[in-house]
Amino acid sequence: MSVLSVSGLGVTIGGTGILKDVSFSIASGESFGVVGESGSGKSMTALAVMGLLPPGAKRTGSAELGGSDLFKLSEPEMCRIRGREIGMIFQEPMTALNPVRTIGDQVAETLMVHERLSRTEGLQAAAEKLERVGLPTSRFPLDLHPHELSGGQRQRVCIAMAIALRPKLLIADEPTTALDVSTQSRILKLLASLVDDDGMSLMLITHDLAVIAEMTSSTVVMNEGQIVEHGRTEALFRRMRHPYTKKLLAASLYAPTRKVQGGSKPVLQTRAAVRDYSRARRRLFEQPDRVRAVDGVSFVLRRGESLGLVGESGCGKSTLARAVLGLDALQGGAVLVDGVDIQGQKGVPRLVRRKIQAVFQDPYGSFNPRHRVERLISEPFHLERSGMDRSEKLDRVAAALVDVGLSPADMQKFIHQFSGGQRQRIALARALVLRPDIIVLDEAVSALDVSIRAQILDLLSDLQRKHGLAFLFISHDLTVVNAVTDRVLVMWKGRIVEEGETKRVFSSPRHDYTKRLLAAAPSIPQDWLD
Repeated sequence: MSVLSVSGLGVTIGGTGILKDVSFSIASGESFGVVGESGSGKSMTALAVMGLLPPGAKRTGSAELGGSDLFKLSEPEMCRIRGREIGMIFQEPMTALNPVRTIGDQVAETLMVHERLSRTEGLQAAAEKLERVGLPTSRFPLDLHPHELSGGQRQRVCIAMAIALRPKLLIADEPTTALDVSTQSRILKLLASLVDDDGMSLMLITHDLAVIAEMTSSTVVMNEGQIVEHGRTEALFRRMRHPYTKKLLAASLYAPTRKVQGGSKPVLQTRAAVRDYSRARRRLFEQPDRVRAVDGVSFVLRRGESLGLVGESGCGKSTLARAVLGLDALQGGAVLVDGVDIQGQKGVPRLVRRKIQAVFQDPYGSFNPRHRVERLISEPFHLERSGMDRSEKLDRVAAALVDVGLSPADMQKFIHQFSGGQRQRIALARALVLRPDIIVLDEAVSALDVSIRAQILDLLSDLQRKHGLAFLFISHDLTVVNAVTDRVLVMWKGRIVEEGETKRVFSSPRHDYTKRLLAAAPSIPQDWLD
């Protein structure tokens, strides 16, 4: 018996076809996967089913839920369906949640609207739902706001909202893309338990084939708004027929060709680095608690080397990166860039700062959308006092764009005119324009789909070979770290608990935490690929 049956779904926006003849069926209690790259139509399919398409969009076909065609229902009727019959979890929990309302009120809202509960009853029920997803009120009071939670905890709040009324179908749109492997594993186990315990059907949308292999029984592969392949998940992996599915698998397993290039000269060192934070006061006269985010961390990065830094959210990776970049002061220890201690003086010297640049996870958020690419890439020149005129600066910007596979003509465009992968290339161009020795890559490929990720990894390998760059590669994606780094540091609770050659650490981990981290990473069974 099917819970949802979609037939001949088509969507056009402004006369442009977005979805074409999409048809599938999800059985009761089934975990159903939808996989494809960004722009393939995965999320648009879910939004069409939910009746949440953007203004100006037109849909055709049908979507039957419990004998009713969702496409023929009025908006008030769909409002009664959303939450009660179909729940949805979105990719970015911080934008899905209201930042000025408490988590208790947000979970209770669904219950109050659909079940006509009072606020007191709603909050009591919300506490039960939050405990169900691993957020007991003893540790996570209902009066917390979203910004007071981690990314994984916020996603659990979204799940609690989506399952509050025990809907027949739960649509999860990239629910774990930005999460570390430990948090991702917990979220996926939670979703699986909801399917098993409540008989709920799950429609899991993702670009991660390993997650699809681990979580779903049936899968459809989408490309350019169409389903190009479908079937039972194991059979689909064992007998891939469509060239696009094969290309997707190859990209997900891709590792660039590279060789160890590290020299003997250190370009970056930390010595017993310590960084503390104060927690927010819960009461007016209460002394705030201190949290040690980085606890005595020491490491060496050599010229031309790729050094990985892995660990779950909250372990101190990004705090350490900010200290290395001179953005946060340490309470103890030292950070040396080319032998100069940047923590031991007021401000980072200009000549030292130009040696180390950064590329962050969200390229769009890294740029001012009102400025053209020429100005965005040339921003770092304020660090130099070389007396370069505008013509010389334009030449350097053009050379940086060519280095990352773009054209000098792109200088006159705005950042919104580029795809996610192109924006990350522009972020790399900005990091390269000063010709640094070190680039800190903080989750620089985490938000990219697999084929774009493969292109960026190839690009990084080429840039390193061409310019002799040293990379500090911070990521929660262990597959990527294994493919692109020479050595790896494993961080847990502010400390480095294991380090060594990447292949050795990943094949024969010694610390219990490293073993747990590797075990938490989803993978495609090897016999499915043979």
